[in-house]
Amino acid sequence: MYVLNMNKTIILLLCLFYVSGGCSLPGTVNKQHKSEKTVSGIHYTFGFNLENISGNNKKENIVKQLVYRNMEPDDYILFMENEFIDAENKRLWSDNYQYEYFPQSDYRENVSVNCVSRNFVIIEHRYEYYKSGAAHGYYNTQYHIIDCAEERILEVNDIINELPTDLLKDLIRAEYDEFDFEYAAVLSPPDAVTFNKKYMVLHWNLYSIAPYSFGEVKVNAEYKKIRACLTEKGKAIIKNVR
Repeated sequence: MYVLNMNKTIILLLCLFYVSGGCSLPGTVNKQHKSEKTVSGIHYTFGFNLENISGNNKKENIVKQLVYRNMEPDDYILFMENEFIDAENKRLWSDNYQYEYFPQSDYRENVSVNCVSRNFVIIEHRYEYYKSGAAHGYYNTQYHIIDCAEERILEVNDIINELPTDLLKDLIRAEYDEFDFEYAAVLSPPDAVTFNKKYMVLHWNLYSIAPYSFGEVKVNAEYKKIRACLTEKGKAIIKNVR
């Protein structure tokens, strides 16, 4: 009798979660891969950590189509390796570099499932790479907010309207004691946004509003402070993830 009552309780809680929405981390499948190649005198190292949803065929296929170019993991990895190698060869030949002086290029890619709700999926997609002869490496982070009904990755302006400059500055100052607002002539909108239970996270990649040494800029914006700027789609996402 006790086990039966416990099962009923669990089923009821799951039903309530489904009806009310909410963000969960369901089962995932993970593909890890490392390789080294030497092509035209350049040594390449690659590293991949790729996640997708498991247990929900529709959402798994949507992520595969939109994030992985509708490829299986091994095919996607080979495609990205070849694309990086081809781009490096073209760049170095066009710049007349001598390969023996710049023997190393590296590429890393990490894709993780951050949130799955009834209507939306949030994917964090990070690239890191070093190109032969460069002064330093480069990295950026994308947040793919996928509308499962429309089967597309939402743009930032699908989610939030332009934020007033004074509000942006206040939000940045709250996170960073010293920030050079003179670096960028115009304080551009965030390159990406993502969500958690308390905040919308505004994200700027390298060089967007700060020098390389500053790194990526991430700002936690309380929902009450930016609610007036949210689109209807943005409000729907918040309802799904909170």
